[in-house]
Amino acid sequence: MARAIDADRGEGSSNLEFRGIKRIQQACLNCRRKKAKCSGERPICEACKRLGQDCQYWARSKTFSNGSHDEPDGELSSTDQSTSLNNSQEGLSKRMATMESKLDQLITTLNSCLPTLLNQTNGKENLLPSANPGPLSDNLPTILDTEKLTFDKLPPPRVLESLVDIFFLRVHNQPYSFFNEKTFRRKLAEKLLPDYLIFAVLVSALRFSNDPYFNNAHHEAATGYARESWKHLVSTWFAPESDPNIHICQAITLLSIFDYTAGRRHPAWLKIGLSIRIAQDLRLMVEPDVELSFTEQEEYRRTFWSIYVLDRLCSCGRNRPASIIDAHCRVRLPCREESFRNGEWEESLTLEQAFGPGRNPAANVGPLALVVLTASILGRCAQHSIHEQSREDSQLPPWDSKSEFAAIYSILLQLETQFEMGSRINKVLAEDCLRDGAIDMQIAGPFVFSHALFHTAQCLLHHPFLLYNQLNAKGIKAPASFLGRAFQTCRENANSISTLINDTSNAGYPVYFSFMGYCAVITTGIHMLYLHDDDITLRQQAFSGFQSGMAYLDEFSKYWKNGKTMLAILRVAANQATFCNSLMSNSLSLEDVDSQEIENMWAALDYSCMSQITELNVPFVNTTPSYPSWSSIFGMRGINMMSSTDANNFEPMNFFPASDSISNGENQNNPISFGDIASMHSFFGTTPLNF
Repeated sequence: MARAIDADRGEGSSNLEFRGIKRIQQACLNCRRKKAKCSGERPICEACKRLGQDCQYWARSKTFSNGSHDEPDGELSSTDQSTSLNNSQEGLSKRMATMESKLDQLITTLNSCLPTLLNQTNGKENLLPSANPGPLSDNLPTILDTEKLTFDKLPPPRVLESLVDIFFLRVHNQPYSFFNEKTFRRKLAEKLLPDYLIFAVLVSALRFSNDPYFNNAHHEAATGYARESWKHLVSTWFAPESDPNIHICQAITLLSIFDYTAGRRHPAWLKIGLSIRIAQDLRLMVEPDVELSFTEQEEYRRTFWSIYVLDRLCSCGRNRPASIIDAHCRVRLPCREESFRNGEWEESLTLEQAFGPGRNPAANVGPLALVVLTASILGRCAQHSIHEQSREDSQLPPWDSKSEFAAIYSILLQLETQFEMGSRINKVLAEDCLRDGAIDMQIAGPFVFSHALFHTAQCLLHHPFLLYNQLNAKGIKAPASFLGRAFQTCRENANSISTLINDTSNAGYPVYFSFMGYCAVITTGIHMLYLHDDDITLRQQAFSGFQSGMAYLDEFSKYWKNGKTMLAILRVAANQATFCNSLMSNSLSLEDVDSQEIENMWAALDYSCMSQITELNVPFVNTTPSYPSWSSIFGMRGINMMSSTDANNFEPMNFFPASDSISNGENQNNPISFGDIASMHSFFGTTPLNF
């Protein structure tokens, strides 16, 4: 390049005062090969003379002014020229390889430091010590200080793309569905998506990421991104009081899920209510505008049904009644995933049609629509067993054929028959979820989750503690045959959830959806009730299910912060063996039971309690039978209560006390039907919280 400049200055540059650096005409071949300074003296330069080397020159240098090429001096033979040229090329190749290796090492080091350098905002101190800095790797502990990291901006494109990939692999359709993947990626590339929505998507995906960019501060990054998403929402919507749109609804719903599972129940509950009201304002509960494309219409439907499912799942907590009335849901259920991906129109049923008389919805219900149906029934079970468990008025006993209990159980039987809910999930995964020889997680997720919700609904409906509360409120005694069938149904469905979790894990598809933690707590708590049963087969099954459930929750807690609270709740409940014995023997009396024990048992059923972060170190008890056995669940013989000293040998968890259940108006006892049963009505009565 310097020669080119010199050559250019050679013509028409006599008037310029600037002169290029004076250089020798030509260096010898030895100095040229070594890239050493050559004196240019002939026949031998000073360097070659000093080293005793043979000094050789080309005939003349390469120039660009006359277009001529180098030709060798007569002093060199053709063989010498070839040998010298080969040696020069070989040396150049070695040097290039060494430079490339050094550059690769430098790039690796910079990539490990770049995330922190980009996130460094406190510029008061140097990132690298100026005095004797030493190797860069020696300073990594100083640079990679997580306390100095801030996450108030979108990550670099590579990291952003990686998190979007994780979102559609591990979050989309599992169980919430908001976007068409192809459309979302296109809009992201064209910068058509608002930052608050992108931040919310990143928050959902971060828990499954191991990208070194975040330096093991993934939860801090998720918290920072959630904060930024909310700030952008406030500034773009609340401040100017502009009309909401579908993106705002999607972002708030995603943020509410993060808050709820991170222990921030109250802001999460408010965000859920806000997303419901925005959905109402956007009229998402009715069919979208036909002027929209099929893909956009389906995104509107799926956004609403995702909010609906979230509303029903959160209603599994006390004082957290569902807020959406089924009768107001006129929009069609989600279509099948293949049609959604291809942007094709597909006719689907409404919720009322799916539960209406004379229909077999199996042919028109896809995996995600099945999640909606099972979530609807789960919400109704929660309303009956959790929210209305202490009501004395207008409730028939559960064994009455016209009771709410009987109506819900009939629907569950219809679901089991028409959608093969009793079959192993392996069959479903093999027949419906394989794509190119691998499990398609976006299709398999809804199938697995709908089965989990179905069995969880059965467990809640037949749970011994919840049945005890209902019977105690009415002051009646249940027939022994009814309790026997109820407890057996509860235990069988708990076994089904344990099998479901094991089957998916063995199939290479472990499921860690946010609500699966609740399903695992319910089933593990039921196994706990049978740890000291007289039947050795039941006792062994219970022990195996209890151990596998605790192991699953331990793994679950690596992704969801409330998983640790769930484990602590079960450890406390496992220390109450005498209470469980009295419960299963139907000899429990509220007057003789510590109120804290009642609250501890409620905590193992209350989703809102599981979503509060409680820092407790509760010792795990030995599950080997050491208490009086349960020879009869129908009170054939009493169970001696353990001493007060033994009963209080654990640290109690201070959960919120159970308040009176929220009354949502008079229970009309309108039968909800499925198939050939009478048409479905909302079971929420006339509560003013609904819309």
